[in-house]
Amino acid sequence: CVGGEWRPWATKTYRGKVYVGGVCDAATSQQRSDLKAVVYEFTPATGTFSQVLNFKLDFDRGAATSYTATTGSDLDKQSHWNPWTDDFTVAVQTGLHDLYPQPVLSDIEFDVDGSMILGFLDRWGHQTGEANNFPNGVLAEQGVTGGDVMRAYNNNGVYEIENDGKVGPLTVGGTTAQQNYNASSLYAPNGQGRGGKEFYFGDTWMSNHDERSMGSLALLPGSGQVIMAAMDANNTIYSGGAIWLNNTTGLADKAYTIYSGGVASFGKGYALGDLELQCNPQPVQIGNRLWVDIDKDGVQDPCNEPGIANVVVSLYDKAGNFIAKDTT
Repeated sequence: CVGGEWRPWATKTYRGKVYVGGVCDAATSQQRSDLKAVVYEFTPATGTFSQVLNFKLDFDRGAATSYTATTGSDLDKQSHWNPWTDDFTVAVQTGLHDLYPQPVLSDIEFDVDGSMILGFLDRWGHQTGEANNFPNGVLAEQGVTGGDVMRAYNNNGVYEIENDGKVGPLTVGGTTAQQNYNASSLYAPNGQGRGGKEFYFGDTWMSNHDERSMGSLALLPGSGQVIMAAMDANNTIYSGGAIWLNNTTGLADKAYTIYSGGVASFGKGYALGDLELQCNPQPVQIGNRLWVDIDKDGVQDPCNEPGIANVVVSLYDKAGNFIAKDTT
């Protein structure tokens, strides 16, 4: 990293590899041009890392909130990622909202086509919260978070980050039939995203917040959606929840509020960690395979632990009553 330090955070295992994502924080130089997002691929068999994605974070990505500045340096700060800092005096402070978006590449998911989805959280959301005092004694009325979600297309093993609302064969909004907002206002070049548009436009609350991501993601293969934790997820102020983003159109399919309220619920700051998928417990079954577990690891190894056929297995309840039987 030039002008700062490497800040790893995101990790993901995928098809036998481990992916580690982070940012160059530009904390020393305080130059936005030094901000970068980088993803490494770790191969366990060889114990080596290789860089698979690297792009600058100096683009206009959309305002974290529309309640503050509309022109000048404050508008520049609220609509861009900024170098990491602990100097609260550089923030945009209006008495209503306080913000200074700083990037953390916090989560990675993979879609069924191999594309990489990146979740960014805003460090400011962890530095502030709701109605806290800054170290200099100034009251932070509402610390506003403004993370992001981006997509990188897997082009035969080469990852290509989105640009101008396009990523591989996909374009934000999809076809006319898939658009659930007014296309003339939503998809016009508006400065939100790398190259002038962003693919996951569903993270926008048009009247208030262009960027709402809290940085954590979950993806159920085959659902066609990625779920992100979000501030004001269901257009409810001072709340947090989840938004289902469509992986074909980039729009929001639905949203859900997990908490709402003022100081007790962190307001527009961070109160949610990672998202995980949970399935119902599998039913108890009798059958499958019987084999000799030679190395006693509880796993049927493919080469030297063949199954044993024609063994009758009986099932009893806790009282010792016979229930059923099956043959391997």
